[in-house]
Amino acid sequence: MTCFIKEEYYRFIFDNTMDAILLTTPDGRIHHANNAAWEMFQRTDEDFQKEGRAGVIDPEDPNLERMLRERMEKGFVTGELTFIRKDGIGFIGQFTSSLFNDENNETWTAIIIRDVTESKKLERKLKEANDKLKDLAYIDYLTGVLNRRALIDRLGQEMERSKREFKPLSLILLDIDSFKEINDTYGHLTGDQVLKAFARSIKESLRTYDILGRFGGDEFLICLPDTDFDSAIDIAERIRKNIAKIEVQKGDVVIKLSSSAGITYYDHNSIEDLDTLISKVDYIMYRSKEKKNSIYTSI
Repeated sequence: MTCFIKEEYYRFIFDNTMDAILLTTPDGRIHHANNAAWEMFQRTDEDFQKEGRAGVIDPEDPNLERMLRERMEKGFVTGELTFIRKDGIGFIGQFTSSLFNDENNETWTAIIIRDVTESKKLERKLKEANDKLKDLAYIDYLTGVLNRRALIDRLGQEMERSKREFKPLSLILLDIDSFKEINDTYGHLTGDQVLKAFARSIKESLRTYDILGRFGGDEFLICLPDTDFDSAIDIAERIRKNIAKIEVQKGDVVIKLSSSAGITYYDHNSIEDLDTLISKVDYIMYRSKEKKNSIYTSI
């Protein structure tokens, strides 16, 4: 009587649990499935028995063979696999599978599966949202380049790398000539268009590993890793020429741009700190404005 009650109790759990349960043998045959498995896989017991493991688990899943080996070695395994419904659509299932012997010493496997497709979608959406928050923390909302805080962080890292690897590092600081006049004459919305076009032109002039950020207002700072002083001058000249091609339309007026730039070089043997280096390139840029020289340099 007690055995009967216990058997009915386990049968009740088997049939009413929300997770799919498959009763199988290690060779991949499926002998029985619960109601949740029928619904999850869109199959009946007969379908499961006919198709076996090969019909419900994607044979191309790169984790399958490893997990089968792990189950044989340890007696159980847990993880995620790609399962397949009857209509051929795959889904990610989180599962636990264990080996056990019955009273006749025959080996069976019990596989408990939970469809985590929706939770995976939520995870992706959460990751995308977190990535956007990170972008807001590090990216200048208007121009799409690094903001001042992120720029300073990257510059500090590059200075340390320059010291460590004995490699050159150059800086270029640029601003837009007569930007206040553009803002006052055409309005801040046009000023924003000018800033966007200016940043885009600089970015298109740089190499993939160069670092560009908005230093403040209409000032943009460029960090050039592994770049000596002469090469930095060449890059600054390329940027200047591309900026001169910018045309921002405001009604019938075409606004042309020019820029002033200061260039300096960081010697990895130098005792200069980050603030000193930035102050130097800032001073050099304003000297270029005073001398009305679009590019002014100093080592």
